[in-house]
Amino acid sequence: MVNLDYRNIYGIVGMIPLRVGNFMESQLTLNFFRQTEKDSDFNELAFKNSHNSFSAQINNSFNISSTPSIQGELSAFYLSGAIQGIYTIQHYSNVTAGVKWQSRDRRMEGGVQVQDIFKTCSVTLKTNWQNQNLRMHDYADTPFFRVTFSYRFGDYSKKERKEIDKSRFDRYERD
Repeated sequence: MVNLDYRNIYGIVGMIPLRVGNFMESQLTLNFFRQTEKDSDFNELAFKNSHNSFSAQINNSFNISSTPSIQGELSAFYLSGAIQGIYTIQHYSNVTAGVKWQSRDRRMEGGVQVQDIFKTCSVTLKTNWQNQNLRMHDYADTPFFRVTFSYRFGDYSKKERKEIDKSRFDRYERD
């Protein structure tokens, strides 16, 4: 990690929910942002790197069956690029799909999921700065398959807690 003089990220985020009856529920999140990073003593040299970026994520849930409760899930993510110090991170994306089942009493839940279906979540970093001309490509071991199972034992209820005695914090009167 580099100790930067400053790192500035600002932008705008928008969320758009969508519901189609009881069949589908979606949420689209759009993010436009600008990154700037500056360091005056990076290995005895200075740099200032800026980049405009865009990311989008959509999460969808589909009710396949209500008895038993079976839901399909489909989500996607895209990042147009970003920066990290002197490096430029190139665009990458990810698509995930799965199915989730829940018992009638909602205590038992199971699911299967495939992440990065199209093998597009490999990240590439590039730099051509001073004497460094590098390209690093991360070949992720994707897609991968996930199986989940959970069971909720008993009925959880939050315990009553004693209130903390705060009187000692006000020992000194303020003017």
